[in-house]
Amino acid sequence: MRSPINVLYLSSIKSIEAGASRSIFDLISCLDRNKVQPFYASIYEGQLTESLEKIGAPYLRLKSGNIFHPILKAFALPDLVHFIKHNKIDIVHNNQCSDAYYSWLPAKITRTPMIIHHRDITLDRSSKFLINQAAANIAISSWQNQHNLGNKGVVIHNAIDVNKFPVQPFLDDKYGIKEVFQIVGLIGRLVPEKGQDIFIRAAAQVVKKQVNTKFLIVGNDQDKIFDQYILSLKSLVKELGLESNVIFTGFVQNSYEIIPYFDVSVIPSRREPFGRTIIESMACAKPVISTNVWGPTDIVTPETGFLVPPDNADALADAILELLGSTELRSKMGLAGRKRVEDFFTIDAMMEKIYNLYEEIVKR
Repeated sequence: MRSPINVLYLSSIKSIEAGASRSIFDLISCLDRNKVQPFYASIYEGQLTESLEKIGAPYLRLKSGNIFHPILKAFALPDLVHFIKHNKIDIVHNNQCSDAYYSWLPAKITRTPMIIHHRDITLDRSSKFLINQAAANIAISSWQNQHNLGNKGVVIHNAIDVNKFPVQPFLDDKYGIKEVFQIVGLIGRLVPEKGQDIFIRAAAQVVKKQVNTKFLIVGNDQDKIFDQYILSLKSLVKELGLESNVIFTGFVQNSYEIIPYFDVSVIPSRREPFGRTIIESMACAKPVISTNVWGPTDIVTPETGFLVPPDNADALADAILELLGSTELRSKMGLAGRKRVEDFFTIDAMMEKIYNLYEEIVKR
């Protein structure tokens, strides 16, 4: 029996709230240790690091003079070179392109092949240099592979453990919502690119025709970095007279704890590299409405939901009203969505592609 491939995963993310951090955690936690032995390096000690240490991924804390300055990331070089050599690392797997600033030179010095997992929204000039240093570049959507990687990457979509996501709806009144109300939900970080402001403006149109509708905005509404945007959202709710219709739930650790309450799941992002919430909603058999940007175009089909233009509250409101007006359509789309996730976006399918890529790189 051949020994496992030693893979060093590198990520500069502190929390586990964002899609990129949840995706790297899922990847590492689902590894078959007979095939891959994971190691982990980061400039941060935080929730993500603690979670990975609990599942047995040896950890290296990286030094950095300035996390935003590529040259000063050279502070991490000696420790990374030693760690790669000492642990006989076979592959360095960067969770995002920006992480490769730390690893490309240590990988070159130790002659260790490097992978870049492109979860970033956009690339800068220096990213092109890093892309050319990689043994493989993984794109999480076809759009990203085409526009950011010139179709030279390997498309491996993000995935979920479908078994964690219940198909049956939750009917209790945890959020103080009576059974007579229909629920439209949005899950995501409260940042401008996620389009919560458009969601609120669409809600104002919907409640004029569907009074018994509640809108859940799920995400950390205490984030001090984006406090001005969050404040503007709450002011907009008040301005539009939606205080009794819009609920800010705060951060919810696991999406499968709240999606089953939804009748419709909305992803109104202005930019979306993939759209993890989309496949999570579809796994719960919920019809989805997403903007037709980037990653969602790989996921949403006419059988599973609607794609609408970004920054268009009118189109979003029309799509919500169409779904709220037909129990049969919601059910039909929801079941089709569940099947699509089972066919294309499972952890097993993703891991098989990852293993094949690792094997190919090691054989080179």
